[in-house]
Amino acid sequence: ACGIRAASLRRVDGFNAALQYCYEDVEVCLRLVDSGARIAWVESAAVQHHRAASWLRDDDQVITDPYPVMLSRAVFAVQNSPTDVSDVLAAWLAAWSDGPAELVPEDRRAWFRERAQQGITDGVRIGREGRPRVRLEEVSRHDFRPYQSSTSS
Repeated sequence: ACGIRAASLRRVDGFNAALQYCYEDVEVCLRLVDSGARIAWVESAAVQHHRAASWLRDDDQVITDPYPVMLSRAVFAVQNSPTDVSDVLAAWLAAWSDGPAELVPEDRRAWFRERAQQGITDGVRIGREGRPRVRLEEVSRHDFRPYQSSTSS
């Protein structure tokens, strides 16, 4: 988890909209550093990250559709690697075809593997198109909910 000042996000055109599920925080941090910003680790920072069932994970945290994950991995690799990423993408696909695919019901495994492959194929294409620019609008502080500490009553 990371906290980034809104002005800093605006300076680097926000998050990469092509990254649907993962690597968006890493990618924006790379651009922040490239723009001259510093990334600091704050030991005392409180972070609450509660995983829950979502559009991508079931109640047991099993990924139900690998497409967004593989797409984001491929986009990130293509846009940020100085070398060819074909071998890396092939290794990711092999790992996902053997590991996570085994966690889904047997009747969905072929579909799961096809979705992983399609995510990589689409991610390479999207990654080669370049990073989409996003305009971040100014928002009022009142648009945000206050942080609720787990120790609050």
